[in-house]
Amino acid sequence: MKIIGICGSSGSGKSTVCKLLDESGAVILDCDKIYHNLVSAPSPCLDAIKARFGEEVINGEALDRTALRRIVFADKNAHSDLNRITHHFVKEELKALLALLERKNTAVAVIDAPMLFEARLESWCDLVCAVTAKPEIQTERICRRDRITIEQANERLKNQLSEAELRNKASFVIENNGDITELKKQCIQLIQRALSTPEYQRKKGYNKMNKNELQEKLCYSPKSAASAFSSEKMKASYDFAEGYKTFLNAAKTEREAVKFAVELAKENGYTEFSYGKKYKTGDRVYYVNRDRALILANVGKKSAANGFSIVASHIDAPRIDLKPNPLCEMEKIAYFKTHYYGGIKKYQWLTIPLALHGSVVLTDGTKIDVCIGEEESDPIFYISDLLPHLAQDQMKKVAAELTPGENLKVIVGSLPIESEDETIKDAVKLNVLSFLNEKYGMVEEDFLSAELIMVPAMKARDVGFDRSMVASYAHDDRVCAYPSLIAMMHAETPEYTSVLVFADKEEIGSTGNSGLDGNYLHDFLVELCGDENPRLSLKNTCCLSADVNACFDPVYPEVCEKQNASFLHHGAIITKYTGSRGKSGTSDATAEFMGKIRSILNENGVIWQTGELGKVDQGGGGTVARYLARLNMDVVDLGVPVLSMHAPYEVVSKLDVYSVYEACLAFLNRK
Repeated sequence: MKIIGICGSSGSGKSTVCKLLDESGAVILDCDKIYHNLVSAPSPCLDAIKARFGEEVINGEALDRTALRRIVFADKNAHSDLNRITHHFVKEELKALLALLERKNTAVAVIDAPMLFEARLESWCDLVCAVTAKPEIQTERICRRDRITIEQANERLKNQLSEAELRNKASFVIENNGDITELKKQCIQLIQRALSTPEYQRKKGYNKMNKNELQEKLCYSPKSAASAFSSEKMKASYDFAEGYKTFLNAAKTEREAVKFAVELAKENGYTEFSYGKKYKTGDRVYYVNRDRALILANVGKKSAANGFSIVASHIDAPRIDLKPNPLCEMEKIAYFKTHYYGGIKKYQWLTIPLALHGSVVLTDGTKIDVCIGEEESDPIFYISDLLPHLAQDQMKKVAAELTPGENLKVIVGSLPIESEDETIKDAVKLNVLSFLNEKYGMVEEDFLSAELIMVPAMKARDVGFDRSMVASYAHDDRVCAYPSLIAMMHAETPEYTSVLVFADKEEIGSTGNSGLDGNYLHDFLVELCGDENPRLSLKNTCCLSADVNACFDPVYPEVCEKQNASFLHHGAIITKYTGSRGKSGTSDATAEFMGKIRSILNENGVIWQTGELGKVDQGGGGTVARYLARLNMDVVDLGVPVLSMHAPYEVVSKLDVYSVYEACLAFLNRK
């Protein structure tokens, strides 16, 4: 049990402080009340007072306090004798009450004693709090309470410890000048301070524990979901991964991810967002931005002024884009010229099966969706590489120079168009155009109004004999997008309006009108605020930037600082900051917000860990967190650890993916 001593001169407002502490769950032991009880009926205390001061201070079977006051105020020795007697008996009663509270496992007991130091009760306390107030406020309170003059009140204060003496003796000071909101805040801080002192930790019995028990209680040791998950949760994780694999196979571009999410949202009662419309608690809306970004909102019970709960992920991924005028022929082979998108190791994209995805807007304005290479019956596309027998010069290069960007040419055909005219120029290229025209109605100029990309033509697959992992293209960042989407579908009608964001362009700096460096999210939130002040809403908003981090790879341990790395199967990873080297380009979450997220995850039994993106001097990375923080909201990164991040085929843990779903659900349902 933690013991707090409360003292303060008359009029300081100790009674109000004790009332607030009582409302916070502390048990108040009022020494004045203990004394009054002791002298209101026959007792050893009353007998001792009678023996010292005579029959004249006794009225029937109780103390005549008026008669006693006349004696002790006129005689300092008498006053000292009274204090000696009463302090002894009050302390005996206090000791018995504290022992009783200890047996009841009371967390905090408060000794309210005006003469705490005079009675030497400070040695009983783990923390002593002095309550003070401005002199004029004290005087006014005493006059109003006791109906006495200002002169009488000031005379009374002269005989008590001064504020300077109280501040010097106390370990915590509460200033009570009439602001009840501020007073409540100070009382909460007092209890928090008391429960965190080393003395209290020792009283809890830590000094009696063996080393293993101490380590378990005091040391931070992230849990492994592999050992913490029950068989039921393990099955739920594996089942959840099946839905995730379906999403990965259906959504290899941001446009496809938006389409998938909108269809699911409609099935779960979402309707299209309309500017100017007023929404009420329970409404579910979706907003599509240029088919490449998406916002979902569940309108909560609290007004927008209380802020939103936002989970934001990005749905673009590193890939190879076609150049605006891509089709060429070289030595009777047709190629697409490309421009890689995002951070890739270019050599990893050689000699793997590629699929063509995207959209083309024809001359007449018709939009055509393209997807070739995903079905077993489809052809795939391919970037060639040198055979090792002829690669002596190539192999001498550093990895970054092995494959120049202009060499990422994709083979798309090798036969010339059938024609009796053997003088046709670029007949293989013409044959490819003929195919595109027949299937999609395209001509070469239509490439100029197209978004066509090359992605790995590989399905999401289980990894390992135990099938505990998933390999796929674009885990970064669809591995966070999917769990947050499903959490949004499963969340209750929230206290705070919850918002899901699927953003574009994160891999190239979140630029453009579909990236979070643009204004579409801000504008949506302002519209959702209705009549509320949007600045206040954004200030009170809590946000998870749902993005991945690098999983510790035992094959390449030298790039990570192991104590601050994330590990496979250890659950959702909270990344306080990303950035590069000296935290450049990051949003660094506050300690208060980290504490809030910790509490939410712990209270809901979510398995989680923390980590950095590599060693300090090694590099680092960025996320959408910095652009969300720019809106003056609290934000921190939370996501899944990924092996081989930014490779054409990445690997994640099924247990970690499920932990992120649980984390997002707990966050969206926060109270």
